[in-house]
Amino acid sequence: METLLKYFAKNKILVNIMIIIIIILGAIGIMNIKQDLFPQATLDSMIVSFVYPGAAPIDVEKNAIIPIERKLKTISGIKKYTSMSMENQGRIIITIDEDGNDVKDVKAEITRELQSIPDLAEDIDHINIIDANPDKMPVYELGVYIQDGAGISEKELYNFVDTLERKLLKVDGVSDVSDEGYREKEIKINVSPDKMAKYYISLNEIVNSIQKRNVRVTGGTLQSVNEDKSIVTIGQFEKPIEVGEVIIRSNFDGERVLVKDIADIEEGFKKSSIDVKVDGRKGVSVSIKKKPSSDVVSTVKNIKKMLSAEKINIPAGIEIARISDSSLSIISLLDITINNAFIGFIIVFLILLLFLQDIGTAFWTAFGIPITLLITIAYMNITHQTLNMLTLGAMVTVMGMLVDNGIVIAETIFEKRSKGIGGLDASVHGIKEVLSPITFGVITTVVAFIPMFFIKGIMGKFIRVFPIVIIVALIASLFEASILLPNHLAHMKVSTKKKKDWFEPIAMLYEKGLKKLLTLRYPVVLFFIILFGITIFISKDTVKDFVMMEDDSADQINIVLEVPKGINLAKTGNFTNEIEKAINNIVYHNELISVKTTIGHHSSGGMSQGGYHENWAIIGINLVPLSERKRYATEIVEQLRNDINIEKMPHFTKIVINKIAKGPPTGSEVEVKIIGDDYNKIDEIKVKIKNELASISGIINIEDSAFNGKDELVLVLNYDRIAQLDLNVASIASTIRTAYDGTVATYIQTSDNKLDFRVKIKDDYQKDMTFLYNLLISNNQGRLIRLKDVAHFKSSESKATIDHYDGDRVVSVTAGIKSDSDLTSSKVMLQLKPYLKTLKNEYNDIDLLFEGEASETKSAMGDLLLAFAIAVLMIYLVLILLFKNLSQPFIVMLTIPFGIIGALLAFVAHGMSLSFMGVIGIIGLSGVVVNASIVMVDFINKVVEENPGADSKLLKEFIASGAKQRLRPVILTTLTTVAGLLPTAYGIGGRSDMLIPIVIAMAYGLLFATFLTLIFIPALYMIRLDLIKLENFIKGLFIKRKIA
Repeated sequence: METLLKYFAKNKILVNIMIIIIIILGAIGIMNIKQDLFPQATLDSMIVSFVYPGAAPIDVEKNAIIPIERKLKTISGIKKYTSMSMENQGRIIITIDEDGNDVKDVKAEITRELQSIPDLAEDIDHINIIDANPDKMPVYELGVYIQDGAGISEKELYNFVDTLERKLLKVDGVSDVSDEGYREKEIKINVSPDKMAKYYISLNEIVNSIQKRNVRVTGGTLQSVNEDKSIVTIGQFEKPIEVGEVIIRSNFDGERVLVKDIADIEEGFKKSSIDVKVDGRKGVSVSIKKKPSSDVVSTVKNIKKMLSAEKINIPAGIEIARISDSSLSIISLLDITINNAFIGFIIVFLILLLFLQDIGTAFWTAFGIPITLLITIAYMNITHQTLNMLTLGAMVTVMGMLVDNGIVIAETIFEKRSKGIGGLDASVHGIKEVLSPITFGVITTVVAFIPMFFIKGIMGKFIRVFPIVIIVALIASLFEASILLPNHLAHMKVSTKKKKDWFEPIAMLYEKGLKKLLTLRYPVVLFFIILFGITIFISKDTVKDFVMMEDDSADQINIVLEVPKGINLAKTGNFTNEIEKAINNIVYHNELISVKTTIGHHSSGGMSQGGYHENWAIIGINLVPLSERKRYATEIVEQLRNDINIEKMPHFTKIVINKIAKGPPTGSEVEVKIIGDDYNKIDEIKVKIKNELASISGIINIEDSAFNGKDELVLVLNYDRIAQLDLNVASIASTIRTAYDGTVATYIQTSDNKLDFRVKIKDDYQKDMTFLYNLLISNNQGRLIRLKDVAHFKSSESKATIDHYDGDRVVSVTAGIKSDSDLTSSKVMLQLKPYLKTLKNEYNDIDLLFEGEASETKSAMGDLLLAFAIAVLMIYLVLILLFKNLSQPFIVMLTIPFGIIGALLAFVAHGMSLSFMGVIGIIGLSGVVVNASIVMVDFINKVVEENPGADSKLLKEFIASGAKQRLRPVILTTLTTVAGLLPTAYGIGGRSDMLIPIVIAMAYGLLFATFLTLIFIPALYMIRLDLIKLENFIKGLFIKRKIA
């Protein structure tokens, strides 16, 4: 080993070449590495969706959801699945069980098995199976609307949107675009019931005639001597208006009935289930997704460049507005993190200069930071990691530690050179002297972060890149400190002038004080034990108030709205005008990017939640990044809740205002699932749980997923009359659907889109019950029968959605928690548990299940405790290898629980709850706090070994003297690490809330651990020697007695 160390310390050219290679690889990494807000954690879930035209939720459940769920039960590797049956559509979310399963194989089997489903309704043409991938989320959204009084038609607006979307798809990095508020063109064939009766024609006849007319078929090949020619039968419409010329009925006398004889043909737009407003103006929103291989920031930059170039081509009267921009948050947060890192680096360098008192030594020691970070970035680029909040946060967290090894080595080498030893010899002997303890110090830190890979679920995937970056950086720092740094120090000139050491009086004072404290070693240890107990007592509420994420950097606020049932889209949209006006009065102009109002559903992520309802709306308030505004989203939400509520706006039946938190999804703050088949019992339990939640102070927005949909007219069929009149139920159902919802009889496919031909009854007749009763239906002989002759109607109220959980019907009760409340999801769960147990005993055929944040918190806490236990065990095993005994590792290990004192006291002092990220900081702290103790104990061991047989008084002298020599590197490593963390902890370069719990835990835990290293560890070491002497004394007495 000494030969190898000497080779690198001596070979200056080789080391410089290595540095150049590192700089080149790092520069390539910086240029090519992708940027994102958070790591792209795969959700290990799939979404199955389908359209079932004209079906009520109960029919969707029976004829589609249940057959699909029956198929899913036969597939192994599925953790759970939840479904939602809605009007005209259904959706199933499947969660894969990661334990012991190949996720890709399970997803492939799901896709394969769902290609063929027995008993699936025939009206379902296609089942969409989507792999839930956060990388496919929109990165940019824009709104296109008509300026007030511009005189632009709806058709012109949609034509421009079509053109714009085609151009967006050609932008580098863009994979797909989707829109809302856009109505596709269709040919409407509005049939007159009076003319149907006059010509004795049914709706099904019209549909069949159009279907059989619009045909293009290749009929084979005509072979000839010279060439073969394809035979093509062309019956396709050249122009959409030709549908009017379709012959429905004809005879040999030349009498014909054409479509245009009984229907009005018009080119229009499909009926919209939603309307969109952008900053108060009705328009279309366009969401743009990036390719998985593309970078968010560069893709958005390309989009903006294209939009800027296209400004001159925007028709007069049409406006394009930005709705949301993912790159803004990414750029802002990355800038903040980089600023804090840079400030930390400057502070670290100044501290090194102050303590080492040599600019060359300070420079080359600090030089290890950029070199190590370049190695880390090169690794990240090679392994396709992104530069995001957590990877940058990991670099900030580890930055101060990167010079710890360098400080110990540089200080040892500098001390030897100051004694007149040559540069090369000083470097080799210096690195050899401390290589073992610093290597084991790195190993203990690495093994502290390794157990984080055992954290499961979405939080485990979210945090996984954090330990990866830290481990790579630590290994790189060991390489830099042991191979590159000694070379620089060996060839550096050292001033022969003796400088006054300002630190020497502090070291002398420490040595003097430590001698006294070692005399009082038992009271000293007792003091720390009492302090530990007091800290646990003081911080018990902080630990109890555990939250998943403590982050207030949200830049989106959603307002979910409902008005009474029966109100149509247009009127609901008019009601939202009042809310939009209030928003503009509350949210300052410089805080706001856009206000997007969507009427018709409650979705904020492009997927309908609860289906489409004309009396529903959601308003998305998109804010500028936190670094560009003075108010937090929480403050804005509170003001919105004060001014926008049902008491002040009674025409709304529901107003729920929430910020959209960043980070991985954890579900509702409070969620209880009621699982069973008896809706009456479920409704009873639902009401009781909601009342119980209402009695808890701090709970808001109590809701449930069971709500009634449209009033239904249930068709009651007379099957005897149907048989007598030679009718069938399918013909009756299809005729009613055609009359009211319309049936797409055929279509024309163009290069851009598909133009449907929809047959339906004229709108004026659809509101008339008399027409419904007199609706003509063709029997098997072509005779027309009125609907009232075979059926009657009864009114009923339907469920808007029917939810399932693992195949069973379920209703979810959800609630939120006030921002100023001391409640947490875990506290609510603990309060509710006894009550739910009582309900379970009362309704033993109903299951009650906690979900949402409380469930995720419970799971995460279990994983975190396991990770901490594994980390502690692994550190202890590493220390046994180093010290080759059991007692000294135990002394070093005691710094872990006592080091946590600093972290917990910091959380209490800062008014912070213990959070997931805070515990991650504490786990990382457990590996860091032992490092200085390892070096201290190793150094004291050498001093004691050099003075065997010394009495207690001399041992105190030797231990105090040895500890004094380690004082400078111990304080210096602590200060540099803390200096690297504090700018982020206090947002000196801008706030990064998600990282604050980690850096607070590590910074203050490490500060407290310094006192442990300097006082507690030497005191314990002396007590260990006392115990060894006592053991030897007892053994001696035993031997004497045995001899006697």
